[in-house]
Amino acid sequence: MGLLQDLSWEEAQKELKEADVAIIPVGSTEQHGRHMPLGADTYAPFEIAKRTTEKEKVIVVPAIPFGISHCHMSFPGTITLKCETLSHVMTDIFESLYKHGIKKFIILNGHGHNGPSIQTAMDEFKAKAGDALFLLFAWWVAGFKLTPKLWSTAKGDLPDGHAAEVETSVMLSIKPNLVNMSKADKVILGALGKTDIRFSKSTSMNFKDYPIEITTISDFKQFSQSGVVGSAIGATKEKGDQVIERVTDFLAELIRDLKKA
Repeated sequence: MGLLQDLSWEEAQKELKEADVAIIPVGSTEQHGRHMPLGADTYAPFEIAKRTTEKEKVIVVPAIPFGISHCHMSFPGTITLKCETLSHVMTDIFESLYKHGIKKFIILNGHGHNGPSIQTAMDEFKAKAGDALFLLFAWWVAGFKLTPKLWSTAKGDLPDGHAAEVETSVMLSIKPNLVNMSKADKVILGALGKTDIRFSKSTSMNFKDYPIEITTISDFKQFSQSGVVGSAIGATKEKGDQVIERVTDFLAELIRDLKKA
């Protein structure tokens, strides 16, 4: 088993019957600082899914190259879908694969803002197909948590931010020719105007010292002229290699266990 897009329909017919799980990589086409390509969020989850097939048999669906990127539209080249568009696309993909016999889905997300739309699709399709099983996770969050010793969590470093150290390291591993480390930088998030409300990520804020995270939606130009959030300066290919190895090990083990369900 492997990449659906590389199979003929006869090969797909055979492998879909044997398959028990499909991975759907979902990315975006959006700015990733001055040092990385617009397609970073699509390249990474697709490559991770592809390498997972070398460790455990699974069907990998072609990557979706567009996501919810309204917050990056201040930067040229970004393409965004409406929230309901992505949700409908995901539902249609679920339905198509379900008709071909797939009932277990791993959605490998490459862009944080995609999450709510994907979850809506999962919820709506589950209401129609009660025996369908969905697992959604963000590869860079998994990569960050599975390799904690690789990263500095000093104030402002935010290695799992946007176009920061985790993402940049993985791109150096899989597409080094598309990364220009001479343009990598570090952007420390600040306060909202003159308030005591501080950005903790592009999608979250904190107020003073209260241990409460507040969800928000923001335009990246509010706090980053380059488009980076966190630090990309310490990124290396070697770190990216380790992230990919750990995430694909995790995915392969998860798939093996999921096949027992």
